[in-house]
Amino acid sequence: GLAIVARLCVAASLITSYPMVFFSVREQFCDGLGDRGRELWASRPDAVTVGLLGAITAVALRLTNLGKVAGFAGAVFGIYLIYIAPPLMALRALQRNIGEQPKGWKRTAGAVVQVMLIPLGIALGTVGTYQVLMK
Repeated sequence: GLAIVARLCVAASLITSYPMVFFSVREQFCDGLGDRGRELWASRPDAVTVGLLGAITAVALRLTNLGKVAGFAGAVFGIYLIYIAPPLMALRALQRNIGEQPKGWKRTAGAVVQVMLIPLGIALGTVGTYQVLMK
């Protein structure tokens, strides 16, 4: 009963969301290649799509533990979102005088703390990634 409905809902979600995700992957891939990627996309869009889809499918067929992929993504992107991106944004806002900025020693102390969070995030990300990959 409900299990069948749940399976159908998951299948519908996967079928309808995959094209949107793949579109972004294809765009990022072509942008990452620079001018060559844009030329390739303009001249042979079907080859780019089939090649990327084939590569993704080959990797998916080789993976046996998706928990490791999810753990790796969590270690890398989670640490980036918590420890690295906010200090970078705060330092950039400080540099451009965006928003209310403290003056004097509070400004300097805030900047020092933000700068110290970045290597901390890199260290924690390295440890987390190592732990995931060594399991």
